[in-house]
Amino acid sequence: MRAASLGGPDRETLAGDSRQADLNHWRQAVAYVGRRFYRFSVLEIGRVLGRDPTSVSHMLRRVHNKEEMIPEIARLLAPLGAAAT
Repeated sequence: MRAASLGGPDRETLAGDSRQADLNHWRQAVAYVGRRFYRFSVLEIGRVLGRDPTSVSHMLRRVHNKEEMIPEIARLLAPLGAAAT
């Protein structure tokens, strides 16, 4: 998973039970990039993050129009040469 290679948590940590703010930001970033740029379904994203599709949808709603405020999204997008908007 790209997040770990960019200094973020590994897949097991992202899929874990922790509710730490920094991990939640990484989860939101992975969900946003996966949905927006790779067109993964919320079900597929949920499987990777160890969350149900409703939780993934909630993450995406929380990120909507705040993409630039979450630095983890920029870190995931930098290697793609893409902008958050």
